[in-house]
This record gives sequence, C-alpha cells and structure tokens, in this order.
Amino acid sequence: FWTVRQSYQRTDGYRQNTRNHRLFLQVSDKWQYSQKNFLEAYLFYSDLDYRTPGGLTEQQYNDNPKQARPPTVTMPGSVEQKTRISTKMYFGGIRHKAELFPFLSHTLSIWGNHVDFVYPFITNYEIRKENNIGLRTYFTLSQPKNKTADWKPSLNIGFEGQRLVTDAYNYDNHAGEKGYIQAYNDIVNTQYFGFVRGRIEWNKKLVVEAALSLNYNGYHFRDTTHIKNNFPSVLMPHVAINYKIADPVSVRFTVSKGYSNPTTAEVRPSDN
Repeated sequence: FWTVRQSYQRTDGYRQNTRNHRLFLQVSDKWQYSQKNFLEAYLFYSDLDYRTPGGLTEQQYNDNPKQARPPTVTMPGSVEQKTRISTKMYFGGIRHKAELFPFLSHTLSIWGNHVDFVYPFITNYEIRKENNIGLRTYFTLSQPKNKTADWKPSLNIGFEGQRLVTDAYNYDNHAGEKGYIQAYNDIVNTQYFGFVRGRIEWNKKLVVEAALSLNYNGYHFRDTTHIKNNFPSVLMPHVAINYKIADPVSVRFTVSKGYSNPTTAEVRPSDN
C-alpha cells in the first residue's frame, strides 16, 4: 500500500528579515511479497528557507527590538546582505525484512540523501552540497511467534555505516549575490559501528535490556589541505530495566555511556 504525506508552513516573524517557509513531501510503500518477507521504500523531499535577522546589542534592542542587525561603518547589515538559510533535501531508502527461520530474521536498510545548502551571511556567501549513503544490517534471534511463554528473550547483532561527502564553498557576499571565492573544501566523513543488543521480557511486566556498540568516526579533507583524522574508537554500553507497576504506571532505570560525533560544521566552520 502507498502512503503520501505533505505539509506546508509559512510564518512572518516579529523582527525584520525573519519570514520563512517550509515544504515537506513524503511517499512510502510496503510490499508483502510473501508470508514471511516484506520490502519497504521511502522517498521524501523537503524545502526549508528562512531569513536570519542577526544579533543586536543592548542599545540597538532598546532603540528598536524589531529591527534586524543594522549596518555599521565597516560592515553591512542583515537586510543589505539578504541573510537567509536555504536547505533542500532529497532522501530515498529501502528496508527489507526476511524471516529465515521461525526463530531467526534478518533486516537490511539502505538509504541515501542529497542536500543543497545556501547561506548568505554578513561576511560571506556559503554553499554546501552534501551526499550521504548509509547501510544498516542486523540479525534478530527470538522465540517463534507461535510459542507462548512468560519469558520472551531476543537478541540483535548488527552493523551500521555511513559515508558523507561535503563540498563546501565560501564566496564574498555582495548584497545577497555571491562574488569571488574565499575558500573551498572537499570533505569525506566516515562513521560506522557494530552492535549487540539483548532484551528479556517477563509476563508483560518486566523488561531488561542491555546493549554494547563499538563506534568509529573519521574525516578526510581531499582538497589541498590533505588533512586526515581518525578519532579513537569508542565503546558505548547501555543497560535499562522497565517494570510496569500497573497501567499506566511504570518505573524505568537506565545506565548508559555515549558521545556525539563532531558535525561537519564543527570540523569546518563557515568562517573558515
């Protein structure tokens, strides 16, 4: 069956140079081609564009809190530079699940997206083009569906990896139009991790989960800088216990360790 979702939103902000709009369109389909196997497909497009008013000093705020960042003797303001952020994303992905045996299934997901990012700022005009591909695969061991028992254990073992290629350009900003180029970088970001997750459910009251993953992340600047950095692998454990006292009251206890990969904007900020 096909599913189509669409939304559109437009707002006018309180300050100058704050109008924005957002468009979103998603199409998905699920194909149950056999009793034990199915295939899902997802496509979506998003278009987000909003103007950025910029920051004000205390004196500027007291003079007029609605104004955008005004020009100075040495620097134009937000209105003059037509500062805004525009992001367009195209995404596609498929997921396949197959029941290999009554107690064993396999799930495979593959996806990719393309992003067009435009950011005319006070001091420069940034354009980024990003291409991302990813894969996730895991096996699930569990009790057969037709078997009834108070204890229901399950185990997931899998791998996920992503590769992001970013072409980032910075130009002079001439009243909202790009001028001479200031900087350029071609960056490849690779991240992947292997994981194992166990889960035990008892009598629809108690759930105990434990998971462990080993995470890798690295950057490679393929332009003239030739910078390459692989961060140390990080081991991340997770343990959680959930007990249902009575509907709808539950008690949950969680202990975990995690981290966030540095984003491309942190490794390569727009001000270079």
